[in-house]
Amino acid sequence: MSVRTELLLNLRQEVIGPRESCFEVLPSQQDPRNEFITGVLIPRDASDEDAKEIEGEAEILGTGMDDYGEDESDEDSLVAAAAPVLDPKSQPRSLGISFIVSATKEIEPTIEICATWARYRSERNPQGNQVFKRIPNVYITPEPISVTNNLTISETDQVKITIRSVLRSDNTYKVSIYLVNETSLIDPLIAA
Repeated sequence: MSVRTELLLNLRQEVIGPRESCFEVLPSQQDPRNEFITGVLIPRDASDEDAKEIEGEAEILGTGMDDYGEDESDEDSLVAAAAPVLDPKSQPRSLGISFIVSATKEIEPTIEICATWARYRSERNPQGNQVFKRIPNVYITPEPISVTNNLTISETDQVKITIRSVLRSDNTYKVSIYLVNETSLIDPLIAA
């Protein structure tokens, strides 16, 4: 393995996780919300106060947006106008990726999705110690999905996957895929 590859793998383990295996168990002093700096999605119905509690204390760093000039392109202006204000202290409720798909006029453009995620559950190990156990999950499209229409894939493990597609030119589509944490902060068994 090259030094570059080893460095990238180590960086990925430290930034996103997991460090040991997809079924890793972290001791109670290694709360995953504090251990990994990206990839943590807070519940959809978390209030600002809940989010601050979930995120812990954060230092105000500023956005750095003043360092960049105005972009006058129409498409970017429309996106910027619709985008929510970003708070550098807050964690997201969703993540996404956008890309371009093109195909010939005879063949409908399609994609396949493999999305992986995990939840860390607080529980006791056989020795009685409090730990965080990683429970991985995955969604794989059962068949190719057409990108000519928008689509919401039903929830799996309280995660919703949404596909948005916009026709840009002759059979070229801008496709955006979003993974949304639909977990509720309210336990339905307690609320009932």
